[in-house]
Amino acid sequence: MTKEYASLPVVSWLMPALVLGLGVGIEAASAFAQSGSATPRTIARVVPEEIQADEGFDPAESAGLFVGIRYFDEGSIPEVPFAVDDAIDLAYLFAHELRLITPQNIVLALAGEPQKPDSLKRLKALLTAGAKRKPPRFPEIFRHLDEQRKAAGRRGLLVVAVATHGVNTQAGDFLVATNSLEQLIPDTSIRVHRIFDRVRRAKAQRRVVLLDACRERLLGGRARGTDPASAMSQSFVDAIANASGQAVLAGATPGGYAYDDHQRRNGVFTAAVIDGLHGEAAADERGLITIMTLAAYVNARVLAWVQENRPQDAEFSRGITIQLDGLAATMPLAADPSAVEEVRAYRRRRDAALELLRRNIGGPGDPISGSLSDEIARVLTVDFPSPNRLKLVEELEMLDGSLQMQRSVAYYFSQHGSELMAELEEASQPNELAIKTPQPSSRPDWKDPILGIRFSPIPAGSFAMGSPRTEAGREADERQHVVKLTRGFWIGTTEVTQSQFAQFVEETGFQTDAEKRGWSWSWDGRKWDKKKGATWRESGGKNHPVVHVSWKDAQEFCRWLSERTGERIRLPTEAEWEYATRAGMESATYAGDLTIQGSCDASQLEEIAWYCGNSSWKVHPVGRKSANGWGMHDTLGNVWEWVHDASYSVAGEVVTDTYRKDTTDPLSTRGTNRIIRGGGWYGFSGDCRAANRNASNPDRSTDFVGFRIVRTANDSSPTFLYPAGDIKAEFLSSFRSLLVRNQSNRLLILGGTPPDGSPQQ
Repeated sequence: MTKEYASLPVVSWLMPALVLGLGVGIEAASAFAQSGSATPRTIARVVPEEIQADEGFDPAESAGLFVGIRYFDEGSIPEVPFAVDDAIDLAYLFAHELRLITPQNIVLALAGEPQKPDSLKRLKALLTAGAKRKPPRFPEIFRHLDEQRKAAGRRGLLVVAVATHGVNTQAGDFLVATNSLEQLIPDTSIRVHRIFDRVRRAKAQRRVVLLDACRERLLGGRARGTDPASAMSQSFVDAIANASGQAVLAGATPGGYAYDDHQRRNGVFTAAVIDGLHGEAAADERGLITIMTLAAYVNARVLAWVQENRPQDAEFSRGITIQLDGLAATMPLAADPSAVEEVRAYRRRRDAALELLRRNIGGPGDPISGSLSDEIARVLTVDFPSPNRLKLVEELEMLDGSLQMQRSVAYYFSQHGSELMAELEEASQPNELAIKTPQPSSRPDWKDPILGIRFSPIPAGSFAMGSPRTEAGREADERQHVVKLTRGFWIGTTEVTQSQFAQFVEETGFQTDAEKRGWSWSWDGRKWDKKKGATWRESGGKNHPVVHVSWKDAQEFCRWLSERTGERIRLPTEAEWEYATRAGMESATYAGDLTIQGSCDASQLEEIAWYCGNSSWKVHPVGRKSANGWGMHDTLGNVWEWVHDASYSVAGEVVTDTYRKDTTDPLSTRGTNRIIRGGGWYGFSGDCRAANRNASNPDRSTDFVGFRIVRTANDSSPTFLYPAGDIKAEFLSSFRSLLVRNQSNRLLILGGTPPDGSPQQ
């Protein structure tokens, strides 16, 4: 599914599959929702060379504790019908199907017997292969956990999976053991944070915790709603958020429950984990399913199940709780066999093409020199395909010893070598970038004399644009790279409002694209549709951000305000927008990192953003949420914001030619779409991050996209000049012959204004 808004009407409950931006397949979630089938399409075993290549992984150094508590000694505590099946099925998956854990290193802590014949067979197979069965009693269960964490070596994986009741009391959050006493839960049960503390102390770099707890059945047989004890609490989620160095997936979000699927005879959460690792979860570019891609799939599956089977619970059961940290977040757990074969086929083609390249290295003066050959070979060291690498391999495959084919390869590399080098740097780049935090500008605020828009001063500086690979909600088009902005600027403290836009229209008689068309995209409470007569006048109120405006409309507003004030007013570049939004922070938001508990559930957003978790599905007045450190409100949430940069799409991702290492004052002019940033009132948790990117057609208008403006100093360069009327950006190509370089190595445009409104560089 493309990120660009080419097709807005989407079934709303499936959209949370995008919440983490981890490549989860909408088609897979849709197929499950329609069929209800739990049959995996393929057993997705990790092929040894792929997993062992992941920094020396060794299954012999892995260990697992799988806890399933169906029955409890105290009869007043209701059973968890499929908890034993859950534990056995997961242990069998990791040991026999995925071969990530040697069976001898598995402990099954079970209270009761499995209900499915298949689970009984799996239990026998595990015990025959050397797995150990032990009782899940308090406090012995801590001893089981300590034994397993010590058994997991540095090159292995530690998996802890627990299926039981989760209970919240005034004393904290607990997992119920088989001998727990209902009236003495704090004294006879397992504190959740102690599980995480012990797992964190393991030598294994890869640590995964799966919690199918917080069951919908309450203690003492009370009906749901009379006592929230078994719903997931916020303190439970906070404990997960603090579980550093490990990946944690839990089967509910605050106020929600973990459910049992009586047809499948597994917990809904556990069934989704199993099916995801059987090949239903999306694979990454290597063809491998990681915890990150698994988390997105499981979240979508749980949401789909609740929507279909418990629609009355959909308001408070918002998917699963996710914490991704450490090496476990990106390690391969399973493989999509067809995708892995595609990667292997690419490697075979690549190696054969490099052999052709070696045979075609020319002499002095020939198109392919030894140094060019070395550069080409270097960018092809990445072992998985991308559109650019595949095209380069195709070029090499045409080498036939002739100078003509050599010239073709050399020309292609001259055009795309920088993109290929950027991809190589991304593949080898560490997760963290060391950037000196910029300090607030010493310049004063500025208020425009026409509309009274307040602008915050933004200092020049460098920052890490994009997101680290471990950021919750990260998407593939957020490659992290260092950007330097050489000039300070001023940016609006809020989006342009309806009343401010109204003054522009009143003075100029301007007609927006929506008014010319007679409709604009709008949300009718169920779906996106073309609403006849929808215009900027329906933005919600005078102090609401103006919406139903296109990128071209925003450009005309900037041109008008520039003329009226004598200042240089424009849309921010994408880099300027992200830099100003971060306000010196390197985290997912200017308030810190996100714990994404569900598609519309990230507690860190409450104070800073209007999004689907708190917006009531409508736009809100500007400036009501907390500002960032540089005085800007609503950069995240409320409405998406147009920025100046152009983009194009490759495999559904937003692509620009500026996302590369060490760029200075970047502006992307390639492509027919324009980028929007920041998430909006309907946006999901993962949308409201500083690094998140999206794009839309420049003449499209909706009720969730507005804009914010920038003022540059009169002595600053480059300058944005604006197009007259509807001149298309593509017309710029006809001016290429007029471009010359001056002594400062910036491009000057002779004969007029850049038709796409781009800055002179």
